[in-house]
Amino acid sequence: MPKKKFELDTNIEQALNKYLENSRLDFDQVVNQALKEYLLKQLGCKDCRKLFNKPGKDADLSKYADEFLRNSINDNY
Repeated sequence: MPKKKFELDTNIEQALNKYLENSRLDFDQVVNQALKEYLLKQLGCKDCRKLFNKPGKDADLSKYADEFLRNSINDNY
């Protein structure tokens, strides 16, 4: 699985640290679940939901996410 580097806002980091102290989850689990929920909400389509649940989903999801991001960039500029 590829590693990504990013910076958390101070308030997000504090909330996340408190959550991790009180849960049995690790940082990677929380971030992956949060990103999955965010993408499902933002993309909001049944096809995207299916991508998370079918075999071979990584290639399809990457292709769909790439296309979505390109279209979003084009729509905003």
